[in-house]
Amino acid sequence: MKVLVAIKPTAEKFALDVLTGEQPADVKIDKWQLDPFSEVALAQALCLKREGQVSELIALTVATDGAESALRHALALGADRAIQIDSSLREPLSIATLLHAKCEQEGISLALFGKQSSDGDHHQIAQMTAGLWRVGHVANAQSLSRDDTGLCLSQTLGQEQQTVRLALPAVVSCDLRLAEPGFATLPNIMKARRRPIECLPASALAPLAPERTRVLARRSSMAARGGQSVGCVAELVQKLKHEAKVVS
Repeated sequence: MKVLVAIKPTAEKFALDVLTGEQPADVKIDKWQLDPFSEVALAQALCLKREGQVSELIALTVATDGAESALRHALALGADRAIQIDSSLREPLSIATLLHAKCEQEGISLALFGKQSSDGDHHQIAQMTAGLWRVGHVANAQSLSRDDTGLCLSQTLGQEQQTVRLALPAVVSCDLRLAEPGFATLPNIMKARRRPIECLPASALAPLAPERTRVLARRSSMAARGGQSVGCVAELVQKLKHEAKVVS
């Protein structure tokens, strides 16, 4: 079974914390990380690989900024290949169109996605990819196993838990409870730095319509609060009780 994991690089939190006031949409961010939902999807793919269910595991991202660091992290964790579709596209439909084209080109049996993205909060790309590909899809998967007839998954919908059987090829979006992300060892991190990353322009895969939405600016949703110096422990306790109200 050939598995593709859709990887989303997101800005590290402390890299965003330094942004104060309104910033232009193209502000440069230097620190990137693998999106937590993508980490879970990759962890599940690695579990299937350890069970001998996966012939090749491909990590793929549609991104320009942060793509290399995210893909090298995926390689260090155990991905066999890494592919970057070099594009700054933001619309879910455009990204799904590219992912669908690559899934068909590579002959993918199972495409794993994070349930949503932690930055844009999208919960659409996996569903759109399945629709364009005309294959089955299960959202918010909380368990996943494979047998001779396909995949067996469970998902929670409201107050109800469902068990679903899904024929391959298929698309699955992963809940955070599906798998526990692991850590890359230092030797694998060093090896990943030397491994090739296939880079493709978006135009090589599919014709895309002009994007209909555009990010105009970024701003922090929480006002930054400055620190305070206190003269003694008693003053600290008073501030924690009466100002921060975290101590009773």
